Amino acid sequence: MGSTDSRRGSDHERRTETVLGQVATIAVVVVTIVGMTAGIAAADVQQQETNDTYAVVQGEDCTELSPLYGNESVKSFYDYRSPIPENPSTNQTGRSYSSKGTIALQQPDTSSFFLYEDSDGNLSLVFLHGSTGNASDGGAATFTIAGLPDDGNWTVKDDSYEGKHNYDSWREADGVHRVNWTWGEGKTDGGAYTGLGEDFTVTIDPAFNTDAELHSHHYNGTIRYWTAISNGQATYDHTSLTAEQVTITSEGC
Repeated sequence: MGSTDSRRGSDHERRTETVLGQVATIAVVVVTIVGMTAGIAAADVQQQETNDTYAVVQGEDCTELSPLYGNESVKSFYDYRSPIPENPSTNQTGRSYSSKGTIALQQPDTSSFFLYEDSDGNLSLVFLHGSTGNASDGGAATFTIAGLPDDGNWTVKDDSYEGKHNYDSWREADGVHRVNWTWGEGKTDGGAYTGLGEDFTVTIDPAFNTDAELHSHHYNGTIRYWTAISNGQATYDHTSLTAEQVTITSEGC
């Protein structure tokens, strides 16, 4: 595990799950599971009072989004491990090609995103797919992301390296980023874009499973849940999302 020593919660855990299924091969059907709860107790990630109000908006639903806080950079927090020390995303060398710092946030068959703010006030949008646990079967996702500030940058790309087993692709054209991820059993994919600033509106158009560009090209597995993670009082709160466009905004609800 990375430098964040978060632990799993129990009675105070909260989570509403959304199942992403398939109809034919052209639409993602969303089924809400009633009564499922989960969450994660925050330990070293700071629970701070802040005047910053962010929100995630999907359709007519708007949910406040509180950043996770830490004394370390988002690169250190994410703690991407690879055996390629010259890779700019590598925090520590290792052979997992996965995030070790977010283990407490990872859930099998789940794609998530959250905001992370370091002690210097740098705000990042973090994406996290899959889990390093054995219960994760891998999967594929394609995100089209608009509104990321031009003066920001991808401080973490999980994965991006020169090698025959790197299948992910990162493209940008006219300010729109398109990322294709695919990952195997017991692995993660994801990334962190740093430099959101004080005023931003970012939209994400997701595609999972058969709608993702790299589905079944290299790995099997199914993403069943998509969630936004927010910093709660004693836990990380997970808000369930459907597989449709979301907007993350600094304007709040």
